[in-house]
Amino acid sequence: MIFLGAIAIAAIAFGAFPMSRDFKGGSLMRVRGENLPASTIELAVANFLGSADADLIENGLDIRTDNALDDIGKLLVKEMLSEQFGISEDAVTIETMGPTITSIYSEQARNAMIGAFVAMGIIIFIAFRRRITIGAILLAVGLDMLGVFGCMALFGVELSLAS
Repeated sequence: MIFLGAIAIAAIAFGAFPMSRDFKGGSLMRVRGENLPASTIELAVANFLGSADADLIENGLDIRTDNALDDIGKLLVKEMLSEQFGISEDAVTIETMGPTITSIYSEQARNAMIGAFVAMGIIIFIAFRRRITIGAILLAVGLDMLGVFGCMALFGVELSLAS
């Protein structure tokens, strides 16, 4: 468990902890058209930008990517879709998505976690009245949390609202 905790601390310290679009933001591409080959377009955009998730909608396709595209990147994606799939550049809309979880929410979550540890410490102190017991229980809870984050970092599970 201490090994996984060390991995979690190292992953967070070096920025290697995988964060989802909820924390980073990205781009949303809306492609209007009928009978679009969703999987082929998703694969082409993923090859071009690194990662992409496509969803079929009523009159086209929504493609989400982790990359926030600048004007040149948007133009290149539109040209790629036009050349490979014959999709008109007017049928493609690309918008930048901000993170769903802002720094304010992250700070509130951190403060709630600290408050939970303090509340657990008080309740455990009232129940057991020994400092060693309080320390051992809080250490076990903290190491469990670090172990979970370490496993997420090892297996590449992104931290998101769902996880």
